[in-house]
Amino acid sequence: MHNMCIVAFHSSSRDNDTVARTSTFDLNNNNNDGRTRIISNDIRKSVLHRISEISVNEDSECINKNQLSCQQSPSRQAWKETETDQSDNVIDNLNQSECTNDNLNQSECTIDEMDDLIGGDIDETNQSEYSIHSTHDLIGANSDDEFDTDVEEDFPEVEEEPLDSYGRTVYREECLRQQIIPITSFIKQLPEEKMTLKFRGFNEKASNALSSALSANSRIEICDLSNNNMGYTAGLSLVEMLKENTFITHLDLSENQLGNAVGIKLGEMLLTNIYMKTLILKGNKFTNPVARIFAEVFKTNDTLVELDLSYNEFHENGSLYLGAGLALNESIEVLSLKWNSIRGKGGVAIAAALSKNSTLRKLDLSWNGLAFIGCLAIGRHLKKNSTLEHLDISNNRIGCDGATKLVGALSVHPVLETFKIGLNPIGDEGVQKILKAMEKNSSIYLLSFEKITICQKTLWMIENLQKSRDIEIITGGMGGFSKGKPPPGNMEVLVQFIQDNRMRLTDIFFRLDKDRNDKITKGEFVKGLMNAGLKMDKGQITNLIDQLDTNNDGDIEFSEILSGQQLVMNERRFQKKITKKTEQMEKDSIRLPKIHGF
Repeated sequence: MHNMCIVAFHSSSRDNDTVARTSTFDLNNNNNDGRTRIISNDIRKSVLHRISEISVNEDSECINKNQLSCQQSPSRQAWKETETDQSDNVIDNLNQSECTNDNLNQSECTIDEMDDLIGGDIDETNQSEYSIHSTHDLIGANSDDEFDTDVEEDFPEVEEEPLDSYGRTVYREECLRQQIIPITSFIKQLPEEKMTLKFRGFNEKASNALSSALSANSRIEICDLSNNNMGYTAGLSLVEMLKENTFITHLDLSENQLGNAVGIKLGEMLLTNIYMKTLILKGNKFTNPVARIFAEVFKTNDTLVELDLSYNEFHENGSLYLGAGLALNESIEVLSLKWNSIRGKGGVAIAAALSKNSTLRKLDLSWNGLAFIGCLAIGRHLKKNSTLEHLDISNNRIGCDGATKLVGALSVHPVLETFKIGLNPIGDEGVQKILKAMEKNSSIYLLSFEKITICQKTLWMIENLQKSRDIEIITGGMGGFSKGKPPPGNMEVLVQFIQDNRMRLTDIFFRLDKDRNDKITKGEFVKGLMNAGLKMDKGQITNLIDQLDTNNDGDIEFSEILSGQQLVMNERRFQKKITKKTEQMEKDSIRLPKIHGF
């Protein structure tokens, strides 16, 4: 049996004529040539003619699946019954013309059988026209005209207004509302990825307009608003903008006199902001409260990479907060605390954070007051750090003893590349000790002794080190004043000579006093000392006599020599006390203060 598919299309026109398009497809593709026959337009007309002769009962009832009767209009009921009868008649007539499938060559109805069925003549020469056509050819090119619906009514297209992703419209409207003149350069930069707006002096109105535009902007990523003297009100407006804008990743608000109130708001914003990567806040008069909130930022924010808090006023207590937070931070790579009056325990806290922090690569502590105790802490904790690449401790009141405490860490640190210790009174001795440490560390390629003058020996050491490996060393040049130890006094020389020869002062005096009158003339004194082997020239001896002859009578009395000796002994006792006190202070400073959290 053949598998045949009959598809009928009906449409109702205003003339109540019924048009049926019927297509017959051969679904059995077992024959080798794979031919499929489609009834031509003449065949469809013949089928339509026979269908139209079928009587239609317009008063029949329609029964649904639930056997419920529904009354319909005569025209609609007639159409449904006509449709049913037409389909049944077509199928019955076509079933009579099926061909047997004795073999594969007889698997289709022939054109003659179809001609006998319909009663028409088909030109066999036009059989090539009965090939498969598109659906558009089957139902007619202008079939849409035969339907009576409201779908074809034309509606005007609504033009969508473009979104103001740059914030230009918002900015102009806000400037108009605030009655201020828009900044043309700002408007031009709104579509750019980087915006620079310096030295404008924003007041409250200008900052509100600026913040409104940036809140709507989705283009700017790098924003430089430094040196605008914004103050409290304008600063708060910008903070509110940063809560809405999620596209700015680099922000410079340096030298804007924001103060603690705005600084605290900025810190609170950073507790939840996950988009900011770089934040520059130098020169904004921040003190301890801001340091405290930024310590919390260090602990919770894991996206901020670079932070500049230089030229503020954190002092010792603020540095304690920052050090405690920095020890727990896991994201910041670049940190600047330059010019913040960091001293004492504050410097120790920052240094102690180096032993626990594993992300910091660049640290700027220049222009503070680390001094000896700060260098001692840095030297100890830097040994435990393996990530810091750049360290700047220039101008921190560091002497030669402080530089000595850094030598151990500098000689073993594995990745340190830049070390700056200029503008510190470390002298030639401190420079030489650091240069010796560089012989053991090959990672450092930049060493700065800015404005520290060196001697010829130090210069030779620098030249030899540069010959051995690639390293840049900056110095203050040769020359300058090098203060040495003062030469001992003439009386000091005399007393030391007596002690070295195991003699007593009275023995020397009575040996020179030939006439036993407890007086020695200047001539006798000079002659006696020269004969005893004292290494002093006549000029020095003459100065010694002038120091001893307190009454200026031209003679040296025994009591005057005793007074001179007493002065020397008192000076020696005083120097011993100073040396002992200095050693004790150094021992006390080596014991680093205990800081909570470290």
